[in-house]
Amino acid sequence: MTLIGIDLGTTNSLVSVWKNGRVEIIKNSLGHIMTPSVVSLEEGDGILVGEIAKQRRISHPNHTAFEFKRSMGTRKEYVLAHRRYYSEDLSAFLLKKLIEDTQDALDTEITQAVISVPAYFDDNQREATKRAARIAGIEVKRLVNEPSAAIIYHQWKTQNTGREGNYLVIDFGGGTLDVSVVDCFANIIEIISISGDNKLGGKDFDRYIAEDFCKRFDLKFPKLDKLTKENLLWVAENVKRNLSREDRVIMRATIENKEYEAEYTADELLKVTAGLLLKMQAVINEALKGARIELEQIVDIVLVGGTCKMPLIQKYLSALFHRDVVADAECEQLVALGVGVLTGIIGRDEHVSDIVMTDVCPFSLGVGTYHSKVDSELSMSVIIPKNSILPISKSGIYYGLEKFQEQIKFGIFQGEELRAKDNLYLGSLFVDVTPNENGDTAAQVTFCYDINGILQVYAQDLNGDNRAEMVVVSKNFQLSDQEIEQRKIDIEKEQRFEKNKEENRHILAWGHRLYAQANPEYKDYIAGIVNDFAYYVEQNAVAMVQRKKKGVIEQLLALEKVVNRDYFENEDVITELLDED
Repeated sequence: MTLIGIDLGTTNSLVSVWKNGRVEIIKNSLGHIMTPSVVSLEEGDGILVGEIAKQRRISHPNHTAFEFKRSMGTRKEYVLAHRRYYSEDLSAFLLKKLIEDTQDALDTEITQAVISVPAYFDDNQREATKRAARIAGIEVKRLVNEPSAAIIYHQWKTQNTGREGNYLVIDFGGGTLDVSVVDCFANIIEIISISGDNKLGGKDFDRYIAEDFCKRFDLKFPKLDKLTKENLLWVAENVKRNLSREDRVIMRATIENKEYEAEYTADELLKVTAGLLLKMQAVINEALKGARIELEQIVDIVLVGGTCKMPLIQKYLSALFHRDVVADAECEQLVALGVGVLTGIIGRDEHVSDIVMTDVCPFSLGVGTYHSKVDSELSMSVIIPKNSILPISKSGIYYGLEKFQEQIKFGIFQGEELRAKDNLYLGSLFVDVTPNENGDTAAQVTFCYDINGILQVYAQDLNGDNRAEMVVVSKNFQLSDQEIEQRKIDIEKEQRFEKNKEENRHILAWGHRLYAQANPEYKDYIAGIVNDFAYYVEQNAVAMVQRKKKGVIEQLLALEKVVNRDYFENEDVITELLDED
């Protein structure tokens, strides 16, 4: 039975297989290695996938869906003519096409696959990917983070010539950006930290160009009809590609039966997309901060994904890091090639059996807790911090709020926010507890998180033999009428502060933001500051709030410098690049 690797991309998808001691990319039915991640509903209710569907983006925009990977794990619906689909349904159509083409190419049945996902996919998104595979009729042997897959191939390819040390992997695809810091030593690949933006990719450059084009002629891009928008985005993508080879490009488009044209140069592209470059820089900075290393400790920068082929991206990164940063000719295939190598590792092929790779937890995992009886909301108590090396098992001890309490409920959450409700809810575990002679209760909660992203939670009564356990299955966000009404109530509760206390609200929001951005060693300290101040604000203890306010502000200012260290401080790279020309 053949195990295949699938790079399920936002823009294009690829399939790889490990054969005869090497990795091979499988061609689709049209003889291409890339299959556009596009699905279209035919007039006779047939489903078209890939290159044909991509062409229908312009001719049949209301029958065609694309970039649906960005909505994986959500309840966003895609309406194709008269039918409604979720992202996982559309992904299943795509996967089925990939599998059928691979079976024809290899002349064998395919029932298992290793599938790559963005490193910053949360539990819902990963579960949705697995569901899509099950709908398509295959078992997911393992999900692997895209940058991790890329560095596996890079290290396998350069095993005799590559340098040892810290690598920065920048995976910039059509729809997502992932950045990882990786420590490579001999045959050991250790992911140190990851950061990402699931809403930033090459397609955003197309949109920025299209919006700028409209702005030049006082047109409103959002108000255009769907057909005109798709055509404009298509033309914008060609402008982006052509600027990789030419100094200047004329963009032409027909909008509302009128012809428009405008000239674009590399410098103008830099100005138009500067906001996207700064977003990319912020994600890189976050990865470096999580790794706790200096810029000079990066031995090499590996570029992955089609967006990294843009000269603008390479030029910007070269200026940012003060070194040449160039994309490999295989940059668009690196993830697929890496997933293929991983299938060989899983199959214990002798050519790659000695490669060892560790990965990290992309988001913090923990339980919701009350610090005291007067707390009105659950706070996040982290058990497994973000960027912890997998697999991992960690525990925490928690106490009941009431005397002679008979049961403790543990809500399980994933994320970096201080308030538990602002993180991704994964489920709840109830454990019966036995009071001691003083009426106090306590339980130890243990999280076990494995390399496949499966979380097992155990709760043990510390005064008795009671025990509870569960395997966490992601909650799918299908909101009922009752849940919608509850959300309305929650929003109203969040407006509990009076309007004339904006400064207090700002301080609390500031603390929440710092908590979300902070490395694990600072989270408890920040939580203590915020929760203490929030208690007096909620109690309307005006004098105490005024007494504490100055000290809280000073503490947060000091923490700001530590938490949000900028590796690229005073690096106005965009201005420097423009000045060079």
